[in-house]
Amino acid sequence: MVLIALVAGVATVVVTVVLPAERGIDPTGIGAALGLKEMGEIKIELARQAEADEAPRASAFRPDAGMMFDSVEVVLPPGEGREVKLAMRSGATVRFVWAARPGPVNVDQHADAATIRYHGYAKGTGVQADSGTLTGAFDGMHGWFWRNRGTDTVIVTLRTNGHYAELKRLP
Repeated sequence: MVLIALVAGVATVVVTVVLPAERGIDPTGIGAALGLKEMGEIKIELARQAEADEAPRASAFRPDAGMMFDSVEVVLPPGEGREVKLAMRSGATVRFVWAARPGPVNVDQHADAATIRYHGYAKGTGVQADSGTLTGAFDGMHGWFWRNRGTDTVIVTLRTNGHYAELKRLP
C-alpha cells in the first residue's frame, strides 16, 4: 500500500509540475521555484531558433546556373528597419527565400524607379519567413523593407537567385 501511494505521489508531481514546466507552463508555481520552468522556456526558445534556422533550407531553393545569386544577413535591432533592393528589368524574375530569427518582423515588398515613387507587391505584420518569385513590374529597384517591432535583435537571412544586375543594402 505504501509503495502504491509513493508511486502515485511521484506520478502526480511529474504530471502536475515537471511535464508542464518543461513546456513553459507552471500552474502550481513549484516549477519556477525548482528552476524547471526556466529550463522549459529555454528549451522552447532553442526549438524556435532551430526551426527558424531551418526555414531557408526547408524550401526547394537551389541557385540556377548563369544567374545572379546572393545570400545576405540583415541585423535589425529593436524598433529599427532595413531595406534590401535588387536592380531589375521589367519582366525579370528572381526567386527568393528569407527567414527572421528569432523573429517575427513586419515586411513591405515593393519597388520604385525614377518615375515611380512606390509600387507595392506585398505587406505583412508579424511574419517569420517568406519565399517565392518576384517579377519586375518595370525597370527599377525591387525588394524588401523589414522592421523589427520586438524587444530582441532579429537577423533576417535573405537568399536570392535570378535576373538582376545588383543587390543593394539601403540604410
